Amino acid sequence: MLHLIFGLLAYLQLAAAVAQPRPIEPVQPRQSIPPHLPGNWSAVASGCYSDSQTFRTLRGAAKTDEVGMTVESCIAFCDDLGFVWAGVEYGKECYCGNLVAYGNPTFLAECNQPCTGNPAQSCGAAFRMNLFWKGILPPSSPATIGNSLWRFEGCFRDTVSVRTLPFRASTSGPTTPASCANACRDAGMPYMGLEYGFECWCGQTLSQTLLVSTYECDTVCTNDHAHVCGADNRLTVYRHDALPPVTYPTGCTSVASPRFRLSSKYKEPPVEGPEQFQLKVVEAYSAGAGIGWSVLSACTTCTSPWDYLIYSPENNVLVTQSFSTSAPPIQVSVTLWDGESPVFQTKSTLPPDYGGYAGYCETTNPYTGNGPHLLRGNGDVDKWALCRNNTADGRLDVVLKPRTGHPHYDTRDCGAIDIRITGA
Repeated sequence: MLHLIFGLLAYLQLAAAVAQPRPIEPVQPRQSIPPHLPGNWSAVASGCYSDSQTFRTLRGAAKTDEVGMTVESCIAFCDDLGFVWAGVEYGKECYCGNLVAYGNPTFLAECNQPCTGNPAQSCGAAFRMNLFWKGILPPSSPATIGNSLWRFEGCFRDTVSVRTLPFRASTSGPTTPASCANACRDAGMPYMGLEYGFECWCGQTLSQTLLVSTYECDTVCTNDHAHVCGADNRLTVYRHDALPPVTYPTGCTSVASPRFRLSSKYKEPPVEGPEQFQLKVVEAYSAGAGIGWSVLSACTTCTSPWDYLIYSPENNVLVTQSFSTSAPPIQVSVTLWDGESPVFQTKSTLPPDYGGYAGYCETTNPYTGNGPHLLRGNGDVDKWALCRNNTADGRLDVVLKPRTGHPHYDTRDCGAIDIRITGA
């Protein structure tokens, strides 16, 4: 009997030990949204969005971080690339975009997977994304590139097997809409397209014309965060409008002003930079003792000791003049050859019987029918250009009839201009 009593007592003691309540440990809630996000970034109101491998909610850049993913690191990644939307998913994945393409709001509780770099934060879940917005409108595709004649055509589908534009172009410097437009213009092609953020493509026509939503071209240009440059298999396409035909008058007209200044205006507005320049006679070479040679240039950082020009009393030689009495000796036009810049030389160093080169005159402006008059050289009024002189720190010099193979400039860096004459 005693052994039964002792057994019962032992059982009761064990039961009491098992039933003894343990202290309850407080549950630490996961803070899915950090209280202080970078810049103007904020979480969207609904917080959690659906996603899929086939139809990504954010179609821009993406990265995976197995050990260090946080909301802040994902936002910084997308912000540096110029995107305005960022999303974290599956604890370790980060997606960027400029458009919330396919995802739909879901219950916030469905975004419940801790971030690999901060378990106190939620980084979405399987096919669930915590979504954040920078608070600004995304980059866009402007109707025109600058003031140029390149017009936005739309967003087009592209594939490796069937290229919408067949020719891959190399740009001068980083690829931007402006540099791509220049590359296609130099190649003589009227269509230009940008893809993957950094690729430039050109063509005479569109090989395939499957126009898709403009929003599908949502990849920020790698080198120009203000604009988009297509996307994966999507081309942001521009077409170059031809200049309207202009008929220039023949012959010379009477001088409009006894003293005048010259200015240039590009016939076709450039994709970037000024459209007009004041022209000046700038020193190109000096032999000392008041002997020098100058050229007509649009250089904005150069100074000229002369304020205006006149025609010589005897003929149509261009002569430099100054309002200052301390200006150097006057120079006169001496040469004007095809492919070269107008050259001026100190008049006192010329032979007494040579007054300078008289190959200039004025003609009526075909755009206005009157003034300002345009400068004609060697009988040509429509063959002037500004060319970047690669032997003079890129100085923009006036050239008559630019030619290929010149040692001082590349014709791809030349732009056709009219030279206008205004009173001084």
